[in-house]
Amino acid sequence: MFITVRCCLSPTVRRSVLPMSSNAHHHNNQQHDHLFHLQHPFLHHIHCRPFTLFALGNKKGRQSRPAEVDQSGQSLGNDRPPSPPQQCSSGMGLELPLKINERLSTLKEDVLSALLDKNAVPPELISSLMSGVGGSSFSKALELVPSYNHNLQKMAKYYFTAKGGKLIRPTVSLLMSAACNQHSKKPSSATFPSRSGSVISSATSSDSSLRNKSSVAAAVEESEKPIDISFNQYRIAMVAEMIHNATLVHDDVIDESDRRRGQLTVNARWGNKQAVLVGDFILARATKVLCSIGEPPVIETMAEIVEDLVKGELLQLNGPSTSTGDARFNHYMVKTFYKTGSLFANSCRSVAMLSENCDEILLELATEFGRNLGLAFQLVDDILDYCATEDALGKPTANDLRLGLATCPVLFAAEEFPEALNPMIERRFSADGDVQLALELVQRSDGLAQSRRLAREQGDKAIQCADQLLPGGGLVRDCLVDIVRRQLARER
Repeated sequence: MFITVRCCLSPTVRRSVLPMSSNAHHHNNQQHDHLFHLQHPFLHHIHCRPFTLFALGNKKGRQSRPAEVDQSGQSLGNDRPPSPPQQCSSGMGLELPLKINERLSTLKEDVLSALLDKNAVPPELISSLMSGVGGSSFSKALELVPSYNHNLQKMAKYYFTAKGGKLIRPTVSLLMSAACNQHSKKPSSATFPSRSGSVISSATSSDSSLRNKSSVAAAVEESEKPIDISFNQYRIAMVAEMIHNATLVHDDVIDESDRRRGQLTVNARWGNKQAVLVGDFILARATKVLCSIGEPPVIETMAEIVEDLVKGELLQLNGPSTSTGDARFNHYMVKTFYKTGSLFANSCRSVAMLSENCDEILLELATEFGRNLGLAFQLVDDILDYCATEDALGKPTANDLRLGLATCPVLFAAEEFPEALNPMIERRFSADGDVQLALELVQRSDGLAQSRRLAREQGDKAIQCADQLLPGGGLVRDCLVDIVRRQLARER
């Protein structure tokens, strides 16, 4: 397998074809100094101006039938009667399907229960306390936790219980679970969005087109199936949110941040040493939940998220190996995938692997939806850093510039003001007045508009995948499309 990088900045198209391990799960140990040697199985057709990066190769996922309970007979609270539907903080315009709304309304409680010391508190007692009691149930259960780790529990749940969390990652995981479980395996052809504007066909037969009436009727019939989400798919949603929150704790230590979601960060309140340990603790608990699924390919796929997060953070800390505009864009987009897109892509892929309808087309569509939505989500985040208010974000604005980070808006702006911005990018905005001047130049340039266009382009690719997952339409498809549009239009 090969990774091909196509540089489109100049009329001359340059290509580098790089070897990649034939097993997408295991990378070889050869170290490469050049930026273009970055490897990842999900860097499919990443469009980044002025560059397009193509990766050939695919991670295989095997069909697996989800186990309803783990070996101990416990399901981490998923088998209890669902709480009454509550208004969730997903930012959806459409009303979420009832089962997804119920799951989201109890997800935080289930995540918090997973942070409990199970050896100290009998699981049946936790289940009894948390059954239909509402938001206070976790506090009651916490009273039974030995005092030696009470402070650890307080720190671990700090971001989970803070206001302002959007729950976008578990929402996407649950919606994708429902979509995969409604997906029909009968149509055996699908088209996947290409970064260069063309369409890559994955047809396996010529007589199964969705254009004939019987196929369309079958697709509509599939879209009307009841919403179905397995316990193991629900666990993926839990783990996705746990990994995300652990990352926030660690990121705030690295970035020396003191505000998150409108309150002090964990490190600002308890110190860096304890914050690092808290992030590790949340990841450890997430691993225990993940292992209860009992499907090694799924566990491996989700574990790759943490690996990618580390790679992305190192890319962010070290910067690109060269100072040319195209190298900066490539570095930025690869880093963005590792730090944000991978969690969306691998979570969506994992719930697809747990679907009884699992096949290669389903895996690819689910992964591509998550990858494109994740990239669009981060692009919007980077835009908001320049134009949103501190109250809306819950953290300081222009923070990326203060951290020395050149994100999409400033990279586009550097094409209009190269003499002013390129030196600032190279010194990571460290000189007096750099941050303010860079902010002014970005706002005077077309950088924000171009960044929005790129975000919309990624969002459109995600919507194409949703359309092909559920070609007959239906509420789940509409919610997938709506969540993409909501992320593109969000102001915080």
